[in-house]
Amino acid sequence: MNFRGMNEEHIAQEAVAIPSEPMRYRLEFTGTTEEYFRIWIVNTFLTIITLGIYAAWAKVRTRQYFYAHTGIGGHSFEYLANPTAILKGNLIIGGGFILYTAAGHYHQLAGGIIAVLFSLILPFLFYKTLRFYAHNSAFRNVRFRFSGTLGESYRVFLFLGLLIPLTLGLIFPYWSFRQKKYFFDNFAFGTTKNSFTGSVRTFYNAYFMASMILISILMGVGIVVYFVLQNFPPSEYGSHIFFIAIPIMYAVFLIGSVLIQQYIYARISNYCW
Repeated sequence: MNFRGMNEEHIAQEAVAIPSEPMRYRLEFTGTTEEYFRIWIVNTFLTIITLGIYAAWAKVRTRQYFYAHTGIGGHSFEYLANPTAILKGNLIIGGGFILYTAAGHYHQLAGGIIAVLFSLILPFLFYKTLRFYAHNSAFRNVRFRFSGTLGESYRVFLFLGLLIPLTLGLIFPYWSFRQKKYFFDNFAFGTTKNSFTGSVRTFYNAYFMASMILISILMGVGIVVYFVLQNFPPSEYGSHIFFIAIPIMYAVFLIGSVLIQQYIYARISNYCW
């Protein structure tokens, strides 16, 4: 038998089977609005009745749902985080907020000092959170990793954040863009490092449209208030009209804020998952 010929024929067949160009796959999402709404409503209810403790489990459950329904080439992602570890982080942030509120109530200077110290710690917490998030994300039993540095985290989250009041908030979309860039540029799968080539213009467009929605909501609330005061003047109906109008205004503003937040989240997530 001519083994040499067989080997050459086998090698030739394999060479034909190997594509000349790398194959490209698109992300696929198979989740539905109804499924996510059921998860969201249960998570919200349990988070409220447990005074926020269940928020850690809600975050893990939500991400596991999105990961399980997001795939490439027929394989889905996995989220492997332990909710207890997230709960510890939430308790640290919650404890810091309570300490700040209590200190500020009794002594404004002490509250200001705690706020400054907490601001200096936040970039470190973001850095650790991104490492945790990447380490607990996996695809085909291979975990992701985050290679960003702590110094870059302080440059993005702290120093750029300090420019927000100085620019009257105009730099906020750019700040959001740099946060995404910091994460995706340092996000790696095994030995393969990711790169982010997004445009800051998309972020400004998303926040501009959100601002227009907010202005429309405020104008609508203003029109309702004007209508109520014109048709139900306090001189005739007393202060009772305010006890009815104020809760309605608050509910409209709260719902509008949630819608704006979700709009920005959806726009940015669709652009750079």
